[in-house]
Amino acid sequence: MAVFNFISDDSHGWMEVSLIEFPEAVNYGSGFGYINGNTIYLEEDDEAENFIYHLRSQGEPITFIEKVYDGQWFGRAYARNVRGI
Repeated sequence: MAVFNFISDDSHGWMEVSLIEFPEAVNYGSGFGYINGNTIYLEEDDEAENFIYHLRSQGEPITFIEKVYDGQWFGRAYARNVRGI
């Protein structure tokens, strides 16, 4: 079972994915999420939805741990994720 953090702040949300464990996740970045080292943060509306579809099509069970930030999440200062970086 794959366990992911789902991060949300006052206005948006992101799925936190380890690129060590799921290197293919980098292909789901479209510039709306973020990347920091070996972790990509897939934005909830498109990037995360498509990655979740990919995992489920592979038969991967998924669960989330929700992390809620009051105000803006500090990760908004990370570099934008861009497909194929």
